[in-house]
Amino acid sequence: MLARGIRPGSAAYDTFKRNQGEKENDAWNQIFINARDQAINEKLTERNQPFKEFAALLSGSQIDQPQFGATPGANVANTDYAGLVSQNYQAKLAAQQAKQQGLNDLIGGLFGVGAAFAGNPSLKFSDRRLKTDIEKVGKTNDGQNIYSYRYKGGKGMHLGMLAQEVQKRTPEAVVDVAGFKAIDYRKALHLGA
Repeated sequence: MLARGIRPGSAAYDTFKRNQGEKENDAWNQIFINARDQAINEKLTERNQPFKEFAALLSGSQIDQPQFGATPGANVANTDYAGLVSQNYQAKLAAQQAKQQGLNDLIGGLFGVGAAFAGNPSLKFSDRRLKTDIEKVGKTNDGQNIYSYRYKGGKGMHLGMLAQEVQKRTPEAVVDVAGFKAIDYRKALHLGA
């Protein structure tokens, strides 16, 4: 009771003690009633057994074994082990299916990016968000800026334009691939088909 914050002398303490005493009293009364009934049945059977045996000997019939009343027992539900195993399997299966779906989505996205570039070799990712160490190094003949840069996570330096700038001058040269901008350099530099 102290762990629950119930202190001796409080109303909650007195109520708890009274309820606990009543529960114990009820349990003892139930034990007494059951034990008394069983003791009476056993005494009656013990008293009547010699008469039953004497009557059986006189009539030549079989002597009966004493019959006692059924002893009360507690009903305890069985553990549904098969159900628990099945639930565990279903949870693991659902997790694996979710993981596989994520992998399928990723692969599908990569194939979509690959398909976008496969039909057009002059198409290159050129989104400012993918680049770092960006420095202007010159201009094209028609006045578009040329930059040196590294792709984020990459090591080598590259030369090219920024898709965000090209899109302002030549919007048909910029395409969206998987949420990032790519430049078709043939269109951006007006090189023809």
